[in-house]
Amino acid sequence: MFIEEPEVEYTQTGPWRFYNYALLHAGGVDHVFDVLRYDSAHLLRQADVDDLLKSAGDSMEHVTKRFTLLICRRDEKGVTKPGWTYQRLLKDQEIEEIKDPMKLYDYMPGFTGFHAKPALKWQGRCDVTGNLAYVLNTMLLNRAMPENEGDAHKIEQAFYHPEQEITVKLTSYRANKDKWSFPPKPKV
Repeated sequence: MFIEEPEVEYTQTGPWRFYNYALLHAGGVDHVFDVLRYDSAHLLRQADVDDLLKSAGDSMEHVTKRFTLLICRRDEKGVTKPGWTYQRLLKDQEIEEIKDPMKLYDYMPGFTGFHAKPALKWQGRCDVTGNLAYVLNTMLLNRAMPENEGDAHKIEQAFYHPEQEITVKLTSYRANKDKWSFPPKPKV
């Protein structure tokens, strides 16, 4: 059962003026969403979400498959001093920084801004309830990441039972207190 669109709570933060981009290479989804949470990073491509969802379920592909995910984090220092936390990566994970706008354009045409204009001054938090596809697509639409380690773990565990509902708190950094977007509710 899916609840109506949840309310978003905003608190003032930042201002964050820059974006940093990277490819996150990972063997399986283990710890991927905790990396997103800790680095305040979000997924950027629908193709990455689709690839993650295709691996979920009984096939157990999500445990062994090698993923390459384009991610973005808000930052205060800019592209010359990205604050990725390499020390938190697992042995089979790697962050490949993208500092060249043309290389970024190759990975994602149309989205190559390294400066947040206007600056990101608001942190929105929202409790989202739905199956794995609903949660991941909500994250993508809102440039959101898990709020805490427990929420990251719930998302990773949902890959074993992708049709089961989970409730997670997501967070997103924005220039304004604007309305979040939600994917269509699946038929029950």
